[in-house]
Amino acid sequence: MTITQIKYALALEQFRHFQRAANASFITQSTLSLQIQKLEQSLGTIIFDRSQKPIALTPEGEVLIEQFRRTLYEYDQIFSIVDELKGEVRGHYRLGVIPTLAPAVVPQLLANLKEHYPDVHLTIRELNTDEIRSQLQYGLLDGGLLATPLGDHKIIEYPVAHEELVLVHHSSLSLHVDEHDQDFLNQLPLHHLILLREGHCLRNQTLDLCALNDQATTTQGGRQIEANSLQMIWSILMSGPYFTVLPELIVKRVMSMLQNQPNDSPLSVRRVEVDTPY
Repeated sequence: MTITQIKYALALEQFRHFQRAANASFITQSTLSLQIQKLEQSLGTIIFDRSQKPIALTPEGEVLIEQFRRTLYEYDQIFSIVDELKGEVRGHYRLGVIPTLAPAVVPQLLANLKEHYPDVHLTIRELNTDEIRSQLQYGLLDGGLLATPLGDHKIIEYPVAHEELVLVHHSSLSLHVDEHDQDFLNQLPLHHLILLREGHCLRNQTLDLCALNDQATTTQGGRQIEANSLQMIWSILMSGPYFTVLPELIVKRVMSMLQNQPNDSPLSVRRVEVDTPY
């Protein structure tokens, strides 16, 4: 059994397809198939049920895959320990950041990293919570910045800060907000509420705060506004009588950007059209 075979097994478990796993591992399908077969022979256990479509793990494979992840993690830690013993901080770190943290945290993170750890190569991916959890599980990320707690026993959480959630609304929308009286939440005009699409943890936090569920939001006023990004939410807020809930750091970041608008110089023109199905 080799580390390389373990990596191939984890790739196959992720993609559940020999060709896609081989492509992701930069090898041929026949090479991947042969190495998985050798791994199973060395262990005397069948890890993958090839009769299933897509490929499935056997009961024994379910147990072994979890051990493979831990083994690969500990193997990668060896190189980090050697660097630490030499008094060096270097290497490649893959970090996932949720969209409601990224705009406020990433610029400062990059500046600090460049100043204090110039030998660290950092890859940052903006992903939603479920995507980060999945990629952590498959070893595609080394860490993630998330809103916790997640309640996932497979992930170790290290709390680093607390952040207030802020009610933000357009000036034309009159909201009687009393920070000492939470009853105003029950009186919010929910048909003016803007939400992030499903998959974003801020959506669930907003619904919990307003004591709503997804079904309730669609019955208020007969419509529901969902945004795919914070930029879209902010644009809608600036254009009409709407409100939403945003993290405090994001609000401060946006206000700072509005006070320091860049000068625009036109470079080209793009065509915008409406497409509809036949």
